[in-house]
Amino acid sequence: MTARDLVEVATDLLDHLNHFSHRDDSKTFWQRALTWLQEQTCANGAWLELSAPTPLALCVGELDKTSLAFAQTWGTEPALAPEAGFEVHRLADATLLRVWLHAPASAGAAPTRGPRPRGRGDGSLDAGPRGHGGPAWADVPVGYLALSFPPETSWPDNKCTQFQGAIQALHTLSHQATTLAQTQDRLHRFQHLYEVGQAISSTLDLDQVLKQSADRVTEVLRAEASTLMLVDEDKRELVFKIPAGPAEHVLREQRMPMDKGIAGWVATHGEPVIIPDVDTDNRFYTQIDTLSGFRTRSIMAVPLQVKGKIIGIAEVINKIDGGSFTADDQQWLSILAPLIGAAIENARLFTALREEHDRIIAAEEQVRHELARNLHDGPAQILSAIILNIDMARRQLAARPEKMATELNFLESLAQEANQEVRGLLFSLRPLALESHGLTAALTQLVERARPHTTYEIHLDFNALSSTSIAPRVSSMLFVIIQEALNNTTKHASAQNVTIRLGTSAEHLWAEIEDDGVGFDVQEVDAHYNQRNSFGLLNMRERARLIDGGIAIRSPRPGQTAGTQVRVEVPLERACSTG
Repeated sequence: MTARDLVEVATDLLDHLNHFSHRDDSKTFWQRALTWLQEQTCANGAWLELSAPTPLALCVGELDKTSLAFAQTWGTEPALAPEAGFEVHRLADATLLRVWLHAPASAGAAPTRGPRPRGRGDGSLDAGPRGHGGPAWADVPVGYLALSFPPETSWPDNKCTQFQGAIQALHTLSHQATTLAQTQDRLHRFQHLYEVGQAISSTLDLDQVLKQSADRVTEVLRAEASTLMLVDEDKRELVFKIPAGPAEHVLREQRMPMDKGIAGWVATHGEPVIIPDVDTDNRFYTQIDTLSGFRTRSIMAVPLQVKGKIIGIAEVINKIDGGSFTADDQQWLSILAPLIGAAIENARLFTALREEHDRIIAAEEQVRHELARNLHDGPAQILSAIILNIDMARRQLAARPEKMATELNFLESLAQEANQEVRGLLFSLRPLALESHGLTAALTQLVERARPHTTYEIHLDFNALSSTSIAPRVSSMLFVIIQEALNNTTKHASAQNVTIRLGTSAEHLWAEIEDDGVGFDVQEVDAHYNQRNSFGLLNMRERARLIDGGIAIRSPRPGQTAGTQVRVEVPLERACSTG
């Protein structure tokens, strides 16, 4: 082949790049290209070695033994690539032209232009410089294309450079086609990701969120089955909340220990895994297959995390085509996992908020009933008696006026009693002293009002309280909590002594209400408060939460065999703020 022929092939190649379809996969593309090049250049053989973007090795035509042995010594190490971008090796039976292929500079590598020191200095290499006007290539080669010609074949360096530029353009086209295909696949997956995100964010119903997530994961990853498991921290178990696939009706709500199985390993280690063959992995938990009758071949599992805390596992099982899950599959599911985790957490929070809202409404309803009962049994009864006695006084006035003074005194006593009842109710709802003189004054007044009606001694201890001013809202909530605790003591404790303490520490404002009564089972009351129509503890906890505080109810009280202690702690910064 003459130098002119080589230039014509290079020109024809550049003019007919569309001959090689960008719709072909990389292997088909290069198979067609090598065959075309061999025919057009009249080469004895051609071969290709690529390490990126997809590893590939191809050969067309025939290579004599000398050329084949020499070619087998070649590598794709960057140090071996000359600046010229090509090498000409003259052997006894053939002339070999090797063109180095570089990733396009647009792919992220910095381009290199201009001449460098030529060749390797072994006497077998003729190399020419890249012209400043030629295309830009990245420094690191990703492979080479080689052609074998008869031994007498030769070309000037500049012709080889033109040919090398054409081959590089062919490689660039292949690289771009492969990159385009990969990008299209990623876009397709991200479209599914968006759709899954839209679906699971369209509802706050937890079961519906999980069902939609499991169905879409199974569909997108072309799996036979999938499962979303939730962590039960109290029991250290994984719950098959939403299985999708042939055995979903058997597995729903089934449980497995968190230290068993591949899912258990992911839950405890917080790392995703791909297991191509579960029979070769001793972590596989065979009991689930035994229970469901389903045959597991391969598994991919990723953790579901919210704020660094693992709340569940997303697991897909068996590719439909019989293959293994890929790194791209894992990446896609790992991107989706935080969305699923956040959706689960939001649904849980919404459910908890709704339940808490229902409990608060029930508690408020109880307070209204108590207020209505107290008004009926107290002021309403007294006012009825006053009305009745006024009518009697009117009759006395006409018949026996000398008795009027007695009747008026009696009416006055009734009115004073009604006034006291109303003031007591108003104090229980919102004591004026709380607003005008603060929490300690309001508690002192509360104790003074309670003492005549209780069978136990009430002690106040404010010695540990600093001079820090307490925010009005915090004072109000603490007053209600202490008032509720006193009411519970009066109703249930059979106590001899009750102590109310207020104090401050380095980080908290705290309040304690402690009695020496019979005590009670806190867990049992918490579990059945709605059946007992008893919302006192719920009211106290809700009031503490409203001021960012924590409440601990202990019975028996610490260090004793009976009695009850209620301790509330409010962050000092919150307790002293005006918000």
